[in-house]
Amino acid sequence: MRLKVLSLFRIISTKGYFTNRKINLLHVTIGYKIIRMKIYTRIPNYSFA
Repeated sequence: MRLKVLSLFRIISTKGYFTNRKINLLHVTIGYKIIRMKIYTRIPNYSFA
C-alpha cells in the first residue's frame, strides 16, 4: 500500500517543479493529520469528540 503511494508520488513529481511542490504540501498536510489523530487517540476525552 505504502509502496504504491510512493511510486505514484514519484510519477507525479516527474511532471514538474510546481506539481512536486503541490505533492510536498499534500504530504505535509496528510502527515499533520495523522500526527493530530495519534495525539487525539492518546487522550480519551477527544477520541469520540
